[in-house]
Amino acid sequence: LMESIETWHAEHVARPRRRASWRALRDRAATVDLRQLARARRGRLDLDAPHDWVEGWDLVASAPVWVPLEAVTLDTVFGARAPWFDVSSNGLASGNHLLEAIVHGLCEVIERDAEAGWRAARGDVRVDLATVQDPGSRAILARLADAGVHATVWDLGSDLGVPAYGAAILEDPAEPAWRALGMYQGFGCHLDPEIAVGRALCEAVQTRVTYVAGSRDDFFPFDYDRATDPEVLAPIWDELHAPAAAVVDLRDAPRLATATFEDDLRLLVGRAVAGGATRVVVVDLSRPEHGVPVVKVIVPGRATRVELMG
Repeated sequence: LMESIETWHAEHVARPRRRASWRALRDRAATVDLRQLARARRGRLDLDAPHDWVEGWDLVASAPVWVPLEAVTLDTVFGARAPWFDVSSNGLASGNHLLEAIVHGLCEVIERDAEAGWRAARGDVRVDLATVQDPGSRAILARLADAGVHATVWDLGSDLGVPAYGAAILEDPAEPAWRALGMYQGFGCHLDPEIAVGRALCEAVQTRVTYVAGSRDDFFPFDYDRATDPEVLAPIWDELHAPAAAVVDLRDAPRLATATFEDDLRLLVGRAVAGGATRVVVVDLSRPEHGVPVVKVIVPGRATRVELMG
């Protein structure tokens, strides 16, 4: 439900806009550096071409800053040209309070950046699942085991030192309970590593359920054919059961969560700045008539999935 609310707000951005090129606008107002934004696949960069901008708030400078609408919206009707920047839900979040939404959005940006780095490096630092203590995560792991589904959790190794994990679930493709259903992944980031692992596991399960239910209209027959092909799944199964490069105890992971969203946000922004960020931008997409805090968080220079794919 909350994802639907977030998507609607991002599809209907109701903020004042300015139309100008980056070179023209930066002489009159603070702007993000377009060269640091994630670009769409095959997206070109023209610093002199005009496009729409919306105003956000820079948490580093504590000042307004303008960002391309294209980097904020999920309205994918672009007219004659293809998008230049990554049009995605990365950093899009909602919450019971504006600060909660911002923290959630910033954690997702950190998560996607960590995932991109982990994939590029082919990271294989796994979590010893026996050291997971959270009751909710333990219940999920037990349900998976009872169903004959193998679970693997990796430490993504974020360079910001913020707990970020990836999970994969897969049943033996040679002996499926009914038929091969594929491998499904999920990722999570939170200042509490137990919560981060729980998020990764939940997302992996959610992805599997989505495939089974066929509830997304952007999954096509060839996606299902590949996801359930035993010849594709067999080497993945073998890889998941091969010795890991390293195994870590989740109890040794740093517990960074504070008692308030204000302090959580202060810590996260500090980590981002220490990692080289010069801006952490929040665009408030909330609509007074709906009363749900929704934001888009953008950290120029941090990687996204589209950059890895490109």
